[in-house]
Amino acid sequence: MKDDECDAVSDLPKPRAKRRAYRRRAVARALRVARLFGIPPAYAHTWARHNADNLKMCSCWMCGHARKWYGTTLRETRRALSDDG
Repeated sequence: MKDDECDAVSDLPKPRAKRRAYRRRAVARALRVARLFGIPPAYAHTWARHNADNLKMCSCWMCGHARKWYGTTLRETRRALSDDG
């Protein structure tokens, strides 16, 4: 086998490198969110590392989207009825 044939195999991205790159990107995004939340810069990096994987808002029945769990609101129902008639 020639050396040129082995280069194609060695150019494949490594799984650990992918995970590390994804983690760096997630922490960078969390730092931007921390700035929007007004977290002090001294604590922002620590906050970002701890919360990088959990930035999505909760959608449970206690704090999520009310229409998902209870249907349309009374105001939306009234507006729909007034728009039809």
